[in-house]
Amino acid sequence: MADKYRLTVNIAESLLPIYNNKEEPYKLCISKKVGNDFNVVFQIKRPLMTNVFSWTEDYQIYLTTDPFESGAPVIRSDAAMVIHSQQLFTLTEFGTRQLTDGKNIPAGQFNFRNNFDDISAVISCSTAGGVYKPIYQQPTPTPTHGTARFTPKNYYKVWLQQNIDESYMLADIDSTACEVEYTKGVTQQTITLNNAEIWVGDVKSSDSAPNDDSS
Repeated sequence: MADKYRLTVNIAESLLPIYNNKEEPYKLCISKKVGNDFNVVFQIKRPLMTNVFSWTEDYQIYLTTDPFESGAPVIRSDAAMVIHSQQLFTLTEFGTRQLTDGKNIPAGQFNFRNNFDDISAVISCSTAGGVYKPIYQQPTPTPTHGTARFTPKNYYKVWLQQNIDESYMLADIDSTACEVEYTKGVTQQTITLNNAEIWVGDVKSSDSAPNDDSS
């Protein structure tokens, strides 16, 4: 059984009237890193003083013919398939799908081989409740006979933003963001946005307190 991960996000009570204003309220967002990118909103919540996100390292893959567009929702074009580390997902020339154990695929990575028309893959991650939600869409489609490689990482971006929802492809972030890392053996982290709107706690890096230790 996959490990269950938990992130507790505390927000200073004095900030809640700002973030939960009636005109343009904010949502508390997290995004999961795939390769070098955070490009889809994984989970959101209406901010409270204490907010808990949870998930497992279980993944699905599916395909979309819709282009990557910042600020737009991910659109699914076919059924999702569960995929594990070191597996190869293939779209055949006939449009059928195959999942096999790949050769020479590093641990922590899975690949997509496209033998059909140009198309993009979407990666989803399971919440602790077993609901899969998108975490990544290819910005550029995989060409015919091309191979895409995906490496989900235990890095998470956290921020508050207006006019956004789960499964949205990321546009500009309009508030202070931070990153949280889960190193091997760590499954729980806690961060706090304090009265000065500075992220503190188990923070790897933050816009409010730059850190030279990049991921």
